[in-house]
Order: sequence, then structure tokens, then C-alpha cells
Amino acid sequence: MAIDTAGRLGWQLLAMIATCGGSVSVDQLDFQTRSADPTRIAAEVDRLVASGLVSKSKSGAVALSALTAQILPTFSVSMADQNALTSEALAVICKSLRLRTPSRKQERIDAITAAFIDPVACARIRSELSAAARTLLERIIKVAGPGSIDPGAAGLQRHDLIHASPNQFAYQRGRQPSSGALYELTSRGIVGVTEWDATVWVWREAWPLIGLPYFDDWPNSPNPEMKRVLPSASAVPAVVGVFARALRHWHASPPAVLKNGEPRLGKTDARATAKALAVGESTIDLLARFAISVGFVLPNTVAEAGRGRARTVEQAWLADRQLVEHWNSMSASSRWLKVFGDWCHPTGQCGQQLLVNRHLVLWELSCVPSGFGYDSATVFGEWLSDRYWSVAHPAAIAECIADLRALGAVPTDGPLALTAIAAAALDDVNSVQQFDSSEATAAIVQADLTVISPPDFRPDLALRLASIAEVESDAGATISRLSANRITEAIRGGDTADSIIDFLRTISSVALGDGIVRLVRDAAGDVGRVKVISAPTVVVVTDPADLVAACSVKAAQLTKVSDTVAVSDLPYAKVRAALERKRLAPEIVLGGGSRVVRSSVTDAEQHAERARALRSQRSGPSSAWAERLASEYEREAASKGDLAARLSTVGPLALTPSLIDRLG
Repeated sequence: MAIDTAGRLGWQLLAMIATCGGSVSVDQLDFQTRSADPTRIAAEVDRLVASGLVSKSKSGAVALSALTAQILPTFSVSMADQNALTSEALAVICKSLRLRTPSRKQERIDAITAAFIDPVACARIRSELSAAARTLLERIIKVAGPGSIDPGAAGLQRHDLIHASPNQFAYQRGRQPSSGALYELTSRGIVGVTEWDATVWVWREAWPLIGLPYFDDWPNSPNPEMKRVLPSASAVPAVVGVFARALRHWHASPPAVLKNGEPRLGKTDARATAKALAVGESTIDLLARFAISVGFVLPNTVAEAGRGRARTVEQAWLADRQLVEHWNSMSASSRWLKVFGDWCHPTGQCGQQLLVNRHLVLWELSCVPSGFGYDSATVFGEWLSDRYWSVAHPAAIAECIADLRALGAVPTDGPLALTAIAAAALDDVNSVQQFDSSEATAAIVQADLTVISPPDFRPDLALRLASIAEVESDAGATISRLSANRITEAIRGGDTADSIIDFLRTISSVALGDGIVRLVRDAAGDVGRVKVISAPTVVVVTDPADLVAACSVKAAQLTKVSDTVAVSDLPYAKVRAALERKRLAPEIVLGGGSRVVRSSVTDAEQHAERARALRSQRSGPSSAWAERLASEYEREAASKGDLAARLSTVGPLALTPSLIDRLG
């Protein structure tokens, strides 16, 4: 792990030391890193020493640790490596260098090595190279360093390598200028090639002849600048309210399950949800993956048609009512902690590289001094990808930062720094409960539909208000505006006009205006005027005028059956989307409303029933297998039925400096 997170600069230092034989003196280190910033080199050497990858003597010499030397790959290729060169090829090299050709293979290698060390011989060999060969050698050195490269990186063609290997026969010389220059270098033992895997390199023995450092280009990404930031508000992030609204939206308009079974929303449903909630599609995708992985929504069969190979099954994500009810009974901070904790340690699918990048970002942000933040997220991402070069990825880092902004773990804009609640969660998950201690319960609901709530407004009330109003300003006191669309969305998700009016009257420190009551009741009146029933898709309305409007939507492909009923051959999701674009706000009734919807309780009962069936029928040689399977079903039943355990969050969420201090 230390080697993988050494970064580009650390990796090049390790490669340089390994190529120099496992250790370098102060003079060698200065020569090899002469084009780099000495301050950065010194800091990186200290970092490698702290990680145990290298050791540093009192004289300043740096050497690989024994374990590092065993793990590191071989960066350079030596003539002495097994099967690197045949004895005949070494004879060709000796003749090209005008050396006496010894009889034994190792003696030939020693003679070539001695020639490359001798200053007089080196000057003669360099003077004998053509201009084309010198130019090609410079390109290879610049790109390859001490390692090997694909020929295309040096401007060579793969077929050039066929005629470039040292050989006793003159016809092996290439006909193309590029292969001719390459043969000059290979026949003199300066460059090596292989035809079967098409690689090119500079021989380790030839570097004294070249007289250059192994690396000419040293990474020099500047450390990202920091600036002071204002203390973040001690409030539960708004993503909790966004997730509550998303659950209500999916309850009213169940998204379709992808045919390939991937645990995410399709683009159409994600786009529709993002538009309805007025948030980014990336945020919806993040919350949808969380909802599916934890089990807030479960795949349910809502339509079946045909038989045999022609049989089709349509599934939708329907809410697990028991789990959602338990979720709604939790405190606002506990709900946010679960969302953030699942991002840190996903229960669903997550690529290993992405997960590593998440924890690298959290680590560096947790190391930021209190009251400061990284001035530029872009510069921070470039620096981080350079610092952890072999495992960090710029695109993954950018995705992680966007996720953290959506989760409220860092501010939505401005310098990058952990918010108060995120820092508390990484330090101790139990300390997050302090963010529920706000006592303010009163707000001002004004006749112009704006609601002014104090900074310490109780989190559960703030979440309820966010479900029916859009935030216009949160600098100090929060100013929200009641939204007809959000009220309609809340009622479609199970709320009622009376409960919303009662809520506003409860929190308002002034009398509730008649205009606000009319807004709520008018928004509630738009719900349920149109029903879409799947399998087959049937549209039922209460007002014949609404059916005329629905049938006029060509994309829905509706056929009128009666004054209040129409049918379509399209899946319910497409009919719903077409009607929603015309602001008809349909209510979805899946499977005619007669199907049993899956839940944690029903799944737990099914697993328990399978366990009982296996135990009652076990006999004969398969009894041991049946017993193991029954035990697995029982464990699964207990896990699914324990809602509190499924929604709990156990720390630590990430390795942080404070955790290391406590451990050590």
C-alpha cells in the first residue's frame, strides 16, 4: 500500500534508486534529480523514509529497504539478464564497438560494460553515431527513461524491430531510415528491442555512455493553496430532505427496473426525478443507488404477458413501507449519517478504485487544519492524483468531490473543507447526535408565500418544510418559498392538504394567510385526477375533460374506451412520462392495485418459511447440506427483519488523523 500510494514523484525516486543498484549517494541523488525542485525532492525522500520504503544514512545516502527491494519490479534491463541477449549478438556488439571479442558470454558483457565506463571509448562511440541515431536515442531516453516502452512512443513502427536485433548477417539491416538508425543503436549495445512483445529500452550498461539522469521530467505539481473558511452551520445537510422527497416521488411514480438488473435508475427515470426535484442527475443517481442497496425500494413484478419464449415481465422499484416508516422515525442526523456512512462503505456495488479514491479524498480533507480549506477543487484534484499516482484517478477524484458536495460533507461551493457534521462523523459517529439539539420551532410564514426560519430551526421541522418549499437563501436565517409543485409532490407521496396546513399553522409565529391555504388546496386538487394502471396500461380519469387532454398526447398512444377510460399498448412508464410532460400529474396504480408489494417483513417471512421447509424435509445424505442452507436462510431472515440494525451506522467511517492518534 505504501508503494501504491507513493505518487508519481515517489515512484520515480524509487525507480531511480532501484536502477542505481538499490542505493544512491548524495552526489548521485543530486545528479539524478538535477532538473527537479530540491525542496520537493527532500520532502518526498522524507515521506518515503516515514513510510518505511527507504532508509537515509547520516551522510545523506538513500537506500531501498530490504522489503521494498524485493517487491519493486525491475525497472531497467541488463545484458546479464537471463535470455536478454545471445552470445552471438554480444559478439556483434563487441565488433561494432571495435573491442576484442572474448570467448565467454559473461566476459563479452564485461568488456562492453568497461567500454561504456571508459571516457575515451565513450567519446569515440558517440562520435561514430549518425545524426539520425543520436536523434532517435534522445527520443527513446526522453520517453522510456530506465524502463521499456512501446515503439510507437518513440516514433518507431513495430516492423522496424524485425530488422533491428544485432545479428551476424548483413541482410538483417533495415531498409527504412528509422530501422537503420535503430540498428546503429542496437548493434552497439546502446538500445535493446524484442520482436515478440514489441518493446524498446536503453541497456542498463549503456547509461554511463549517455551521461544523463534516468529521468529528465520530474513531477512538480504545486501544493494546493489553502484559505480561511467561515465555520460551517451546525445543521443537518439538505440531502436528507432531498432523499425524503425522492422516496415520495418514487412512491407516486415507481421507476422501472432495468432489464439487465443493474441496481440503479435508468436515464429516463433519473432525469424525470431530477427535474421533478430540481436537483442534479448525479445527486439522484447517488441517492437511488443508496436506496436500492439498502433496500428502501425493492424490485416488484407489475406486469406479465405472453407465454414461453414470448413471455415478458415488467418490474418496478416499489417502496418497502416498513423500512421507510422506520427511516422516517429516525432523527435527521442519524438519517444523514446512514447516507454518508454508506458512501464511505457501500453496501451495494462500488468499484475498488472508486472506493480507494473516496478514502484518499477523505484522508486529505481530514488533515486540513481547522478553519482552513483548499482554495481550488481543481488544483486539489490534480495534486491528489499526482500524490497517489498509481491508485488515484482525476475523474474519480472529481466524482468524489461532487458526491461530497451533494451529501453536505463539504460546502456546496467555495473552498474544500469538511463541514462540522462530516468532521464529527469521521471522528466519532456517536457525536453526530449533537446536531439534533436545536430547539427553535417557530418560523414566519408570510402572505407572499415565503417562510423565514432561524439558523437553529429544529432539523425535523426543517426537513418537513423543505418537502413543500424551495430554499432561496440560507445565509444566516433560511428563506424558503412555498412551491405548488413540491406540495403536489408531497401529496402524491402520501401527505394530505390538511396535514400540510396544520404543519404551517404550527410553526408559524403569525396568522396563516388565506392565500397560503388556497395554494395548498389547489395543489392538492391536481393529484389523482388521472390514474395510470399498468399491465395492460389503462388510464382512468374522474373528469372526461382530462381524458380528452390525455388522448391528445400522441406520445402516450392512448385509445379511448369510455368517457373516463383509455388504454395503451405502451409500458406504463412511457405513458406516465408522456402525461407528466403535459402537467397532468398522473397517479400510478401498478398491477391494478391487486398485487402484494414486497417488503422487509415479507422477504424475512419467505426466508424463514424456506428454512422451516428444509428442516422438515431433511433426510438422507443431503441432510447436512439442507441444514447449512436452512441456517443461511434463518440468518438472512433475521438480518432482513432487524430494521434498526440495517439502518444503523457503525464507525469508524474512514481512517483519519484523530483515529490514528487514539490508536497510537
